[in-house]
Amino acid sequence: MLGIASAKIAADGTFPEENYELTTLLDRALTRFDDVVLISYEHLALEAISGRVVRIRSRLRDLTEELCALIARGTGSHGDAAHALAVAAESNGIVLLDSASRFAGSSPGKTISTLLRHRSGVGMPSALVFGPPDVDEIMRLVASWPRVIVKPIRGSQGRGIEVFDDHARLIRHLQETSVSSTEPLLLQEFRPIAEEWRVMLLWGQEIGVAAKIIEPGVLTANAATGATFVAPTDSVDEVREFAKSNAPTQGLVGMDVARDETGELFVIEANFSPNWQTFDGALGVDTAQVIVDALAQRVTQLRR
Repeated sequence: MLGIASAKIAADGTFPEENYELTTLLDRALTRFDDVVLISYEHLALEAISGRVVRIRSRLRDLTEELCALIARGTGSHGDAAHALAVAAESNGIVLLDSASRFAGSSPGKTISTLLRHRSGVGMPSALVFGPPDVDEIMRLVASWPRVIVKPIRGSQGRGIEVFDDHARLIRHLQETSVSSTEPLLLQEFRPIAEEWRVMLLWGQEIGVAAKIIEPGVLTANAATGATFVAPTDSVDEVREFAKSNAPTQGLVGMDVARDETGELFVIEANFSPNWQTFDGALGVDTAQVIVDALAQRVTQLRR
């Protein structure tokens, strides 16, 4: 049995019909697995009573012995539930699309991945601001940046991003914005982008590369904000290798790679819960099928 968990799944196991990702995952999964169960984070119970077994229950059903693989997608406000479910699944030898560590923290993976990209020298110059902003510290951080991007650390599909070319206005904005001590704001140096791509990878292996065409006047080349994904017309071998060499080896990730006006490649963001409807349409690929096939193959290998 394959389990699919998502914040989009209601307590009764239903989800919006227009959700392309869940719809395609369920459809493809039914062709490869004997059974599929939809798991709501709002109707989940974990039992750690005796021994080392953590039992997974949903809607009065014990799934522990039945599940052989698990896909956990968008967590919404249920990060703790998703993390606990993933840990329980790992402890029971259930094959996971994403490892349990991907769900750790209030903004799963994104805070740490931002720091790791910088450490690897492939990210944009960035600063993470926790709690009420200290004016002197902010000015020190951004002093050499002519323009500054401010974005939420939690995935926002390109929304809530602003650019400031006036440091005084930036400070006023931060002072007027409620900043959580656990979910920081992300500040980045603004770089004019010449080209941008979305590279989708599963367990470090490429699914495809789409070129991103940004709408005039829009800051981000995100499908949710009107950007268009198209099949590249020029060679993307350099982009492909750059993404693969800097991608995590576990789970599904949509990497946004850009080339600035100097010709340098860098990673804008690594999205650990990417949508793929626009991506599939541009390239003629079936991301859900790739995911389901990979999970089924891994389950088969473990059973040998």
